[in-house]
Amino acid sequence: MCEMASFLVTRDRVLWSPIHDSHVKIAKEHSSLLSSAEMVASGRLAAVSVEVVPPNLDYSRPLEEWRMRVDGMITRAILPDWWDETDVRRRCADTLAEWAKHHILSEGVHDRTGEFTVIVKGTAVLNATGQTGGICRAYSGGTVNATGQTGGDCWAYSGGTVNATGQTGGHCPAYSGGTVNATGQTGGHCWADLGGTVNATP
Repeated sequence: MCEMASFLVTRDRVLWSPIHDSHVKIAKEHSSLLSSAEMVASGRLAAVSVEVVPPNLDYSRPLEEWRMRVDGMITRAILPDWWDETDVRRRCADTLAEWAKHHILSEGVHDRTGEFTVIVKGTAVLNATGQTGGICRAYSGGTVNATGQTGGDCWAYSGGTVNATGQTGGHCPAYSGGTVNATGQTGGHCWADLGGTVNATP
């Protein structure tokens, strides 16, 4: 499973999506850039899958603590000849700041529908209607009002709250101090783990 933030790194670009965090979908979105002769020239990768993640996958941590890692299936033998890890780390750190503008909500009220990947924290409120895929995580004061979730993951962590109404599919767990208030759930998975709380109302 791809973790946030997922990037595809080429010789001169760092590719990503403002909507989701799937390497496969990012490649599809940027297919015109990834179909050049360079992509098949040397038997080595020309687009490298990387993730930039916080320690222990704790997405409440500041961006300065997030670190890049290469996809675990990629060996040094297939890295491109232009690969310079110091340069790639710098480029990914620069790109992460732009990625965060689309994927991290820290204040205000926001509306999303369909597929999306969002981290909600601080004083931010996300009204998520009909989530069909992607990842939605509430941390440290962030609130997600999820209505009619049919797919994807909508999780509450460490002080975050998810108010889930009419969930028919997907996953909606509460972890380590997070709270899920589930009303009218008819399908999907909704559970509490590691100190999380689920308040379920028929």
